Amino acid sequence: MSDTAYNNWIHEQLEPEDRLPRYKSDVRPYTATQLVRVYQDEIITLQQEEEDNAKQDAYLAKHGIN
Repeated sequence: MSDTAYNNWIHEQLEPEDRLPRYKSDVRPYTATQLVRVYQDEIITLQQEEEDNAKQDAYLAKHGIN
């Protein structure tokens, strides 16, 4: 297998977060309500991450570690 073919094969492999359809109903697109819920969860997660980063920065600044 050439380098190019190998690289293409690597990029075609499934990632751990890839979702495999088990039933025909799994392939249906999300409803608007489900999409809103997913995006709200992502926004909350990002907000929590920013708050955690701010707390960590404050802790490091308090102890003189930059």
